[in-house]
Amino acid sequence: MKYIENIHKLNIYDFENENEIFQIIHNSKKINIINFIYFNRFAMLDKDTDYLNSLKNAELVLIDGIGMQLYLKSFNGVSVNNFNGTDLTPSFLEYLKKNDCKNQEATFFVLGWKGFECEK
Repeated sequence: MKYIENIHKLNIYDFENENEIFQIIHNSKKINIINFIYFNRFAMLDKDTDYLNSLKNAELVLIDGIGMQLYLKSFNGVSVNNFNGTDLTPSFLEYLKKNDCKNQEATFFVLGWKGFECEK
């Protein structure tokens, strides 16, 4: 895990690979909130306090998309990996399956962004 920077009082980290993220979650004894920051929403953080607060409440804030990668590279000289929820979620479920986590209790919930309606 590599510390990137504090943007809007958010501690953003980069990881070498997905398994590093999964091991942190798997070894944690508490609830983990993972959130993703992507450039379109990042550009509106000053106006969108709900999103900003959701990022502040997360234990892990991960980079989502090439826009944030380019921003951090251009303005901070930092290269980061892209970990988005669409790819990370199925990979995490597969990690749990492969690492014999079937006998452990866990609740896994995926929540979309504001404006996204969950259906039963």
